[in-house]
Amino acid sequence: MPRARKYPEELIERGVRLALESGRPVAAVARDLGVGHEVLRKRVRQAEADGGLRPDLPTTEEREEIKKLRKENSDLDWWIAATGPCSEIQVTALTESRR
Repeated sequence: MPRARKYPEELIERGVRLALESGRPVAAVARDLGVGHEVLRKRVRQAEADGGLRPDLPTTEEREEIKKLRKENSDLDWWIAATGPCSEIQVTALTESRR
């Protein structure tokens, strides 16, 4: 079961909007709202990435795609290990059929 969030989602979203719109330092906005500055900093960075302001960071959609691909890669690695080295040809065929 996931851990309960320390701060309400609405409060964090408000902090992100304030930090982006006002241009004030994230630490100052976090202090005013009574939330942790690291929590707010991470969410502001993600909002900047999603808004196209930070092309050096992956967007939320890209993060989900990376997570999905890593899971698929892990599953295929497990399958190769479980079935033996001669089955790599089968794995290649399996991955090509998914395309």
